[in-house]
Amino acid sequence: GGTCPPGYYPHNVPGVMGCAPIPGYGGESQTGTPLPTWATRWGAIAIDDKTGNFGGVERLSSKRKAKKAAISECESYGGKNCKVTLMYYNQCAALVWGRNFVVSQGAADSQSAEKLAIEACEKDATECKLVYLDCSLPERIK
Repeated sequence: GGTCPPGYYPHNVPGVMGCAPIPGYGGESQTGTPLPTWATRWGAIAIDDKTGNFGGVERLSSKRKAKKAAISECESYGGKNCKVTLMYYNQCAALVWGRNFVVSQGAADSQSAEKLAIEACEKDATECKLVYLDCSLPERIK
Protein backbone atom coordinates (compact mmCIF):
# COMPACT_ATOMS: atom_id res chain seq x y z
CA GLY A 1 0.00 0.00 0.00
CA GLY A 2 0.61 3.63 -0.40
CA THR A 3 2.95 3.53 -3.39
CA CYS A 4 0.61 1.99 -5.98
CA PRO A 5 -2.76 2.91 -7.48
CA PRO A 6 -5.94 1.13 -6.29
CA GLY A 7 -6.06 -2.49 -7.44
CA TYR A 8 -2.24 -2.78 -7.55
CA TYR A 9 0.38 -3.80 -5.00
CA PRO A 10 4.10 -2.93 -4.76
CA HIS A 11 6.18 -5.48 -6.63
CA ASN A 12 9.83 -4.63 -6.16
CA VAL A 13 12.66 -6.92 -7.13
CA PRO A 14 16.32 -5.92 -7.18
CA GLY A 15 16.78 -3.17 -9.76
CA VAL A 16 13.09 -2.84 -10.66
CA MET A 17 10.32 -0.91 -8.93
CA GLY A 18 6.72 -1.37 -9.98
CA CYS A 19 3.11 -2.08 -9.21
CA ALA A 20 1.42 -5.35 -10.13
CA PRO A 21 -2.33 -5.96 -10.38
CA ILE A 22 -3.99 -7.63 -7.41
CA PRO A 23 -5.37 -10.97 -8.65
CA GLY A 24 -9.15 -10.95 -8.64
CA TYR A 25 -9.35 -7.27 -7.76
CA GLY A 26 -12.48 -5.88 -9.34
CA GLY A 27 -13.33 -8.61 -11.86
CA GLU A 28 -16.73 -7.49 -13.08
CA SER A 29 -18.70 -4.37 -12.35
CA GLN A 30 -21.94 -4.61 -10.38
CA THR A 31 -23.88 -4.61 -13.69
CA GLY A 32 -22.02 -7.75 -14.83
CA THR A 33 -20.07 -5.99 -17.57
CA PRO A 34 -16.35 -6.74 -17.72
CA LEU A 35 -14.05 -4.14 -16.25
CA PRO A 36 -11.36 -2.57 -18.45
CA THR A 37 -8.16 -4.45 -19.26
CA TRP A 38 -4.89 -2.64 -18.59
CA ALA A 39 -1.40 -3.16 -20.03
CA THR A 40 1.76 -2.60 -18.02
CA ARG A 41 3.90 0.31 -19.20
CA TRP A 42 7.64 0.48 -18.46
CA GLY A 43 10.06 3.33 -17.91
CA ALA A 44 13.78 3.60 -17.26
CA ILE A 45 16.46 6.12 -16.38
CA ALA A 46 20.06 5.70 -17.59
CA ILE A 47 22.93 7.89 -16.40
CA ASP A 48 26.55 8.47 -17.39
CA ASP A 49 27.90 9.60 -14.02
CA LYS A 50 31.17 10.80 -15.53
CA THR A 51 29.62 13.26 -18.03
CA GLY A 52 26.32 13.97 -16.29
CA ASN A 53 24.33 12.94 -19.35
CA PHE A 54 21.14 10.95 -18.82
CA GLY A 55 18.20 9.48 -20.68
CA GLY A 56 14.72 8.96 -19.35
CA VAL A 57 12.01 7.05 -21.19
CA GLU A 58 8.44 6.15 -20.31
CA ARG A 59 5.30 4.39 -21.51
CA LEU A 60 7.06 1.49 -23.27
CA SER A 61 5.55 -1.97 -23.62
CA SER A 62 8.45 -4.00 -22.16
CA LYS A 63 11.32 -3.89 -19.71
CA ARG A 64 13.80 -4.69 -22.50
CA LYS A 65 12.55 -1.82 -24.70
CA ALA A 66 12.68 0.64 -21.81
CA LYS A 67 16.23 -0.32 -20.86
CA LYS A 68 17.49 -0.12 -24.44
CA ALA A 69 15.72 3.20 -25.11
CA ALA A 70 17.03 4.86 -21.91
CA ILE A 71 20.63 3.90 -22.72
CA SER A 72 20.19 5.04 -26.33
CA GLU A 73 18.76 8.40 -25.23
CA CYS A 74 21.60 8.91 -22.73
CA GLU A 75 24.13 8.16 -25.47
CA SER A 76 22.35 10.54 -27.89
CA TYR A 77 23.11 13.37 -25.44
CA GLY A 78 26.81 12.48 -25.39
CA GLY A 79 26.95 9.81 -22.69
CA LYS A 80 29.77 7.30 -23.20
CA ASN A 81 29.24 5.02 -20.18
CA CYS A 82 25.44 5.06 -19.71
CA LYS A 83 24.02 2.64 -17.16
CA VAL A 84 20.41 2.10 -16.13
CA THR A 85 19.86 3.30 -12.55
CA LEU A 86 16.10 2.72 -12.38
CA MET A 87 13.67 0.40 -14.13
CA TYR A 88 10.03 0.86 -13.20
CA TYR A 89 6.53 -0.02 -14.36
CA ASN A 90 3.03 1.27 -13.62
CA GLN A 91 4.61 4.10 -11.61
CA CYS A 92 6.25 7.50 -11.90
CA ALA A 93 9.96 8.31 -11.59
CA ALA A 94 12.09 11.29 -10.68
CA LEU A 95 15.77 12.02 -11.18
CA VAL A 96 17.41 14.50 -8.81
CA TRP A 97 20.98 15.80 -9.07
CA GLY A 98 22.82 17.17 -6.07
CA ARG A 99 26.39 18.35 -5.64
CA ASN A 100 28.36 15.18 -6.56
CA PHE A 101 25.28 13.01 -5.97
CA VAL A 102 22.37 11.65 -8.03
CA VAL A 103 19.14 9.87 -7.04
CA SER A 104 16.53 8.15 -9.20
CA GLN A 105 13.31 7.21 -7.41
CA GLY A 106 10.02 5.55 -8.34
CA ALA A 107 6.62 6.06 -6.67
CA ALA A 108 2.89 5.78 -7.37
CA ASP A 109 2.56 9.41 -8.51
CA SER A 110 4.84 12.17 -9.74
CA GLN A 111 4.57 14.27 -6.55
CA SER A 112 5.65 11.34 -4.37
CA ALA A 113 8.51 10.38 -6.72
CA GLU A 114 9.83 13.96 -6.69
CA LYS A 115 9.48 14.34 -2.91
CA LEU A 116 11.20 11.02 -2.14
CA ALA A 117 14.06 11.68 -4.58
CA ILE A 118 14.71 15.18 -3.21
CA GLU A 119 14.61 13.92 0.38
CA ALA A 120 17.05 11.11 -0.44
CA CYS A 121 19.40 13.53 -2.19
CA GLU A 122 19.32 16.06 0.64
CA LYS A 123 20.48 13.38 3.09
CA ASP A 124 23.83 13.11 1.28
CA ALA A 125 24.22 16.24 -0.85
CA THR A 126 23.49 19.94 -1.27
CA GLU A 127 22.03 21.86 -4.21
CA CYS A 128 19.55 19.06 -5.03
CA LYS A 129 17.46 19.81 -8.11
CA LEU A 130 14.85 17.86 -10.06
CA VAL A 131 16.08 17.19 -13.62
CA TYR A 132 13.58 14.57 -14.82
CA LEU A 133 10.04 13.58 -13.85
CA ASP A 134 7.58 11.40 -15.78
CA CYS A 135 5.20 8.46 -15.43
CA SER A 136 4.65 5.05 -17.02
CA LEU A 137 1.16 4.28 -15.83
CA PRO A 138 -0.93 1.30 -16.96
CA GLU A 139 -2.59 1.87 -20.32
CA ARG A 140 -6.19 0.87 -20.95
CA ILE A 141 -6.31 -1.60 -23.84
CA LYS A 142 -9.90 -2.84 -23.62
